[in-house]
Amino acid sequence: MLKFDFHIHSSYSFDSILDPAKILEISSRKGLDGIAVTDHNSIRGGLETRDLNRSSLVVMVGSEIRTEWGDVVCVFLEKEIITRKFLEVVDEVRKQKGIMILAHPFWKHTLSEELLSNIDLVEAFNSRISPKLNSKGEKLALERDLPQVAGSDAHLPWEIGKGITGFEVSSLPLDLKQMILMEKRNLIKVQSNPVDVLITQGIKMLRKRGILQQK
Repeated sequence: MLKFDFHIHSSYSFDSILDPAKILEISSRKGLDGIAVTDHNSIRGGLETRDLNRSSLVVMVGSEIRTEWGDVVCVFLEKEIITRKFLEVVDEVRKQKGIMILAHPFWKHTLSEELLSNIDLVEAFNSRISPKLNSKGEKLALERDLPQVAGSDAHLPWEIGKGITGFEVSSLPLDLKQMILMEKRNLIKVQSNPVDVLITQGIKMLRKRGILQQK
């Protein structure tokens, strides 16, 4: 089984303290085979993490984009997504041959048909989201016949790997995107402590006050 965490924030996000090098160290130590670095509205963290990587770990460059319908995690990006209008985000991602994931679907989203008909995957488990809302996300994925993934939504070192998508293959295929979209999978779920969210809010406050620097 290959283990992937599809939702990690680096210190390029305003609410994370995870240095790209630290992400690589922890991911390798925890036995992950792949990660997506998905900073808020930026691919800089993903690019730096990929550039620093010297191991067999797969590093997908991504970004969590805030649109009028809510957050969408986009992976396999090489250029910044400039717009914040959902259909224009779809167009930019498709031009880059990227994949779109509906992040934490029942947290700060309007689940319009426009949104649901343009995503590729549903984040059916997010370690920072309550079990009740995650269950609703899983149900949505089943209703829409969309593949499910899990992500830790890690902002802190100990959160990496709490949401894992385990693909039922023994080695990395030549077509990684096809594996992500088509292969059988199991979700490995470990809930984050609510205190972690409070720590993240504290990081945001310190950065707004200029006490803690952001990349």
